[in-house]
Amino acid sequence: MNFMSIGGFAIAMVVCALAMTEGFSDMSGLHLFIHPLSLIIVIGGTLASVAHSFSARNLSRMMRAIARVFSVQDNSALMDLATIVDVAKIARKNVLAVENALPDIENEFLREGLQLVVDRIDREMVIQILMSEVMNKEQQRDFDAKMLKKVADLSPAWGMIGTLFGLVILLTHLDGGAVAIGNAMATAIITTLYGCFLSNAVFLPWHNKTMEMKEEERISNEMIRDGVLMIEAGVRPELIEQDLIKYLNPDMFDLYQELKASQKETKKQAAARKRKSREQSPQAA
Repeated sequence: MNFMSIGGFAIAMVVCALAMTEGFSDMSGLHLFIHPLSLIIVIGGTLASVAHSFSARNLSRMMRAIARVFSVQDNSALMDLATIVDVAKIARKNVLAVENALPDIENEFLREGLQLVVDRIDREMVIQILMSEVMNKEQQRDFDAKMLKKVADLSPAWGMIGTLFGLVILLTHLDGGAVAIGNAMATAIITTLYGCFLSNAVFLPWHNKTMEMKEEERISNEMIRDGVLMIEAGVRPELIEQDLIKYLNPDMFDLYQELKASQKETKKQAAARKRKSREQSPQAA
């Protein structure tokens, strides 16, 4: 779970609560901002427009994009770089042995790129395939962001539609007394409030987060592309690491060193267990 996304929404709710209760001094004012009819108009209208705007396949894509917003944002680029360096060490000894490491690689793009190397595909063809894949993934993320931006535009528009409904009702109930006029005004004003809140506190942040994740994915894919091509060319692992580390943000350098140290310690412990197991086997026999 991405706590930054949840925390940002929670802060927005607190800010709105401060405004609605005059700094939490008058909690009774909260009920004035709860208007089910206005909520139905904005949310129902937005969902109706979204369903009418996109196909079922694209709606499913948008749901997955929203799920990614709330997913844990790990340092996958660090793991990818460490994996590339490890695979490069294997490839320097025997390229075909890289195939044994493929099932343990989680990144699908990296796994597919290394498979091309193992299959001895022509270098120009590998470059073309990797470049096409990078562009295709970027276009997919662009489309996901555009869908969320469209939703962010629709919610305040439905807020304005609700405001027009309320004004029409207001004009037809001018002689109906304060209660009728008040209800109509509530529908007219609060629908705009709901629409603006959903757009700026929910949908636009989702759009912005998707754009940020798209950029991070693009950089990671470019790093993987260059790493695969250098492995195919037989470049030394140390030079690959030195060249690819430029793709990491400066604040990730220390994390990468910690990851390397952790992996080195894990391998050392695994080797020690294996050695101990070999030593105990003859004794058992």
